[in-house]
Amino acid sequence: MPRVMSMKGSRSLIVGVAVVLVAGLSVYVAAIAPGGLPFASYTYVRAAFDDVGSLQVGDDVRQNSVRVGRVQHIEYDGTDAVATLQLDGDQPVYRDARATIGARSGLGEKFVQLTPGNRHTGPLGDGMIPGSRTANARDLDWLLDAFDRSTRNALSQALKESGGGLAEHGSDLHVFLDAAPNLLEDLGTVAQAAASDDANFPALLRSAHQLAGRFTDREEKLTGLVRNVERTTRAVAVDDTGPMRRTLHELPDTLRDAQAALDALDKPLADTESALRTLRPGLAALGASTPNLRGLLREGVDPMRAVPGVAAAADPAVVDLTRTISDARPLARSAAKGLASARTPLEVIAPYSHEVSNWFTYLTSALSNRDKAGHWLRIMLVPGSESVTGAPPVKDPLVHRDPYPAPGQAENDRAKTVGGPR
Repeated sequence: MPRVMSMKGSRSLIVGVAVVLVAGLSVYVAAIAPGGLPFASYTYVRAAFDDVGSLQVGDDVRQNSVRVGRVQHIEYDGTDAVATLQLDGDQPVYRDARATIGARSGLGEKFVQLTPGNRHTGPLGDGMIPGSRTANARDLDWLLDAFDRSTRNALSQALKESGGGLAEHGSDLHVFLDAAPNLLEDLGTVAQAAASDDANFPALLRSAHQLAGRFTDREEKLTGLVRNVERTTRAVAVDDTGPMRRTLHELPDTLRDAQAALDALDKPLADTESALRTLRPGLAALGASTPNLRGLLREGVDPMRAVPGVAAAADPAVVDLTRTISDARPLARSAAKGLASARTPLEVIAPYSHEVSNWFTYLTSALSNRDKAGHWLRIMLVPGSESVTGAPPVKDPLVHRDPYPAPGQAENDRAKTVGGPR
């Protein structure tokens, strides 16, 4: 019986020792696991960075977004930060390898993206990837450094106020999150539509890029525009937008009155259009004659300067002419009566104006030349048959002259005698 108890005690002791050993081994493996499992092979690569940001020991090392190792150690060598990368297994790394520090999330977590390079450049070996082939980390604070102090303070204040606003609208945010799955489905539909060939999203992006380029070198004008918009908004919101509300309330009646006024202007505007069309030829002629008018005004300066002297010299003649006209006023009444009385004979003679003109023409021709004897005019009696036959009241059949010819007919009348027409 004591022997059985002894065997049970030995078995319990062995189990206890085994448990302790397993627990110790587990603790040991957990302690060294971040540095790699024991008896495993690794490839070590060093890379120099100007700034590693929030990169820490233990962060991932990736190739083509696949984890291939971790950051084992970070040390500072002068102005550079040298990160030792531990790659799982035997990984080929060449002299033209590149390393880039990327962000895993917006909370500052980083990883190292490793590009092993090309085989023809030769293995890297114990060498180090220089800073010329590495890209530094870009944290959110680096982006915020682009803003000046006042902008950062305003952004900080905006974030604080946004946080307070979200805290006060927790229930609204809860409702939004409940509706988010449906919104995400709609967003997926929109994304698919934007990614389709019919959407031509690249052309939209190019147009947006061109539009953004139009704002280059116009920042000051845009700033002024935004300030003016701000002033306008404040002016609209004055007195709790009371004036604006009253204006909008009275706007329909004002617009109706304005419409009636505009309708009343239709006829005057139509008349104005007609007048302008009538004036257009005259204005065009005036425009065409402008050079001549300009020349007339330019060259008429000297003659106009001589007008006062001419007017002064003409004063006596004007005075005499005025007296003459005053003296002729009684004669003007008699002349007017005489012209009125001459109206009837003049109306009878008017159709024979051509014959009267010819008579004076013939008289002028007769008196314009003289003969060898020095006579200017010689009157001769030429007897004809009508001199004899005209005495008794018997018409000579050889005479075709009309004593009362119609206007323009006298030149056609000729007396036919033995010697021919005369």
